This record gives sequence, C-alpha cells and structure tokens, in this order.
Amino acid sequence: MVIEQPGGDDVAGNAGWLDVHTHFEVPSWEAAPRLEHMDRTGVTMQLLSNLSISDPAGARASNEFAASVVAEHPGRFGLLATLPLTDVNAALEEIAYAKRELNVDGFATLGVVDGRYLGDPRFAPVWAELSRQRATVLVHPSPFSRPVLDLPTPLFEVGFDTARVVVDMLWHRTLEAAPDVHVVLPHAGGCFPALSGRVCMLAGEDWVGNTQQVTAAQIEQAASRFWYDTAMSGSLPSLSALLAVTSPDHVLYGSDFGAPCAGEDVLQHNVRLLRTSPLLSPAQRDGLGRHGAELFPRAFARMQSPATVQG
Repeated sequence: MVIEQPGGDDVAGNAGWLDVHTHFEVPSWEAAPRLEHMDRTGVTMQLLSNLSISDPAGARASNEFAASVVAEHPGRFGLLATLPLTDVNAALEEIAYAKRELNVDGFATLGVVDGRYLGDPRFAPVWAELSRQRATVLVHPSPFSRPVLDLPTPLFEVGFDTARVVVDMLWHRTLEAAPDVHVVLPHAGGCFPALSGRVCMLAGEDWVGNTQQVTAAQIEQAASRFWYDTAMSGSLPSLSALLAVTSPDHVLYGSDFGAPCAGEDVLQHNVRLLRTSPLLSPAQRDGLGRHGAELFPRAFARMQSPATVQG
C-alpha cells in the first residue's frame, strides 16, 4: 500500500473555508482552542453539532447554548441544531423553534436512533418538515454502537454504519418523499461509495427483497444527490471511491474537530492530503471549503460580514 506524503507544513492556504463537521459538548466547551486551530488551518468558520444527546430537554439546552456562541462569534461559528429523534413530536417542535428563535444554519442527527435507521416510517414527519424548510441535515454515523470486531467503533465501524443508513433510506425511498432536504454524509460517505456498485448490481435480484423496486439508476442518482464531507477522508482510496459516485462540487470540507478520535496531528494531516490531492485540480481543492455556500447561505454571509448580519 502506498502511503501518501503530503508536502509542506503550511495548511493555512484554505483561508475563507467553512468547516461543516465539528463536534462540541456544553460542559467541555472552549472557544479558544477552536479559534487557534481554525487560524492555523485557514478555516474561517466551524459549524457546531452536538450528537452526544438525544432527549428533548438536552437538545434544547444544547441548541440554545450553541446559539449563544454563534451570537458571540457570528463570523466564526455556526450551528447545526440537534434533533431529539427519540421523540418525533419533540423533534418537530425543535425544528420550528430552532428556525424561528435560534436562526440555525441547519440540523444534525445520528443515522440510527433507538435502533431504528432514518428510513423508518416513524421519522417520515420529520423528513417532510425538513423538506418543507429546505433544510440541510448532517447525518452522522453512530460512534456509540457496539463494534463487531474487538476494535474501537470509530476506527471503521462508523463507515459501515453510514452505508447502512444510506441503503435504508434508499430502500424506503425516504428522500424521494422529501425532495427539498439536503443531506450531508460525513467521512466521504463512509463505505457507501465503495459498496454502491455492488448494491446497484444486485438490487434487482429476487432474493434481495427489494419491495420498493429501487433501481440501479435511482441508487446512482441518489448517490450523486448527497453531499459529502472530507473528515478523515483525504486519502487517495477514500477520495477515489467518493469521486466515482459524485462530482467535486458536492464535496465539502469537514474536519471532525472535537471528536475524541480527531487529534490535532490527524486533522492537520488530513488537510494536507486534501490540499495536495492529485485527484482534484487546484480550483477544486480550494472549492472544498466554499461549496457549502449553497447549503449554508447565512453562514457564508456572516463569514463575509459578521457585523452586519442580524438574527
């Protein structure tokens, strides 16, 4: 296996970038280390998400706290509000509250809640409301599931979890019923891009039980419709698989900052891989941090002129 050797120590050439995938928890919040990391890396803004909570009261408290951070640093932070999908009615209330009172930039949720993947019919009202809002949603794999092998779940189980989430949504035609929602898949879509060809090839076989008659063409179309971030995924194998199913303009910069598995050396290494990737032109590399303007217009407006953006 060839190990890539990214050149140079300067990773700040991506000034003006938006980082769509970062984590935080209220008790351990510190703005200073984030701002220092962003300044070293050339990232202007982080979108904050908290996926360690699932109850309605905890989600509301977390979202309100993060909104206060955004109000204090409007040009440096944005918010992907947590959705308490353990209670669908509470999740619907939180969508309305977060949009009306907190002016959030989008939403974030785990891909499996209470053992149910997001294609489960119980979540259909949530998808319908997110589509009505034309919302952007980061669908994150669960780092809390029990690993199959005796190795930490974040090592690679999360990649398979993302693939399961996507196939589950495809098989339930979830996004066809929610045409105006934008879904961002972390970690270059996990294992889904590499497995999508197999799923397309076998989807029509009798033994699969494809009761919704999802076709290979529809799977390919869905794969190209998703947005993907680059957290832990700047390597040639990861990007090669991703770019086989989507175009560079659907790839967003995401770091995974704040996750226990994302040490500073790993974060900087991934940025270097992205900025020197032979799979992307210089313009495409720079675009990684700017493609989110379509999905997060308010965030980009604050990045450009934080003092003049109200609410």
